[in-house]
Formats: sequence, C-alpha cells, structure tokens
Amino acid sequence: MKDYVPSRSPCAVGRASRLLGDRWVLLILREAFLGIDRFDDFLGRLDISRAALTSRLGWMVEAGVLERVPPESKRATYRLTPSGQALRPTYDAIKAWGDEWLPRGARNVEPSEEVLEPVDPQEGLAQDQQHPAVAEQPRRAADGTGRTRWHILLHKSGFKT
Repeated sequence: MKDYVPSRSPCAVGRASRLLGDRWVLLILREAFLGIDRFDDFLGRLDISRAALTSRLGWMVEAGVLERVPPESKRATYRLTPSGQALRPTYDAIKAWGDEWLPRGARNVEPSEEVLEPVDPQEGLAQDQQHPAVAEQPRRAADGTGRTRWHILLHKSGFKT
C-alpha cells in the first residue's frame, strides 16, 4: 500500500492537491456523496484495483476525510467526516465545470467522419414543451442523405437556446 504523506507546502492549494489531486480520491468522494460506504460497493462501482482502493481509502481515513467504522472490522463502512462533507461544494463545482467545459462524448472529429449540423432545437418537441429539463435535439447529417441523429441534452435550468 502506498502511504499517504501530507504535504508540508505553505500553500493551502498545494496541501489540498496532495490528496485531492489523485483521480481515485475524487471518484471515491463522488461515490461517498452518493451514499456508497462499503469497500465491495466502491470496488463494484469504480474501475479500480483492490490494492489501489485499499490505498486510497487509507489515505482518505488518514487525512480525516473518511472514517472507518468500526476501525478494525473486516466489514467496516467508510463514512464522510465533517471534513469530507465540507468538500461537497468543491465537488459540486468541479462537476459543474466538467459538465459545462468537458461535455460527455466530446471529441475531435476526424476528417473522414460524418459531420453533423445542428437543427432547430424546438423541432420535434410537443407544442406545450417550450423549455423542458430534458429535450432531444435532432442533428442531420451534413452529407445530404437526410438521415437524422438524436442527441439528448440535459440542462439543470431547461433547454439552452
């Protein structure tokens, strides 16, 4: 198990990044915020090895973000401490930033791939649905075939136009 060594940086961001800069720590936090609290449940929801999960949970307990209850049991649960709960707004801000600036499925289009052009977002919606929270947005193939592809857009405050 890789040991957690707290940062001695005079900078608070430097100290926080020692723990929070690890990819697995953020994903474990996500699962803890969703109510996951057992080792096997974390393991089943994350694409992580047992050794890496054991290590990261240990780091998080040592850093005071999680507590292991009971501490010596083989079937312990991992609970967020007040320090861990205090990370919720930070996690929410990272999630919001990712949703806005790194949308799911975004990638560069290769020149040989079909390019899609946007269609009127209100096309295909029922007349009584002006700004639904979940809406389907059609995209037509730019090659003139007339094929339509549908993309689901989810927005917290309704459909963005």
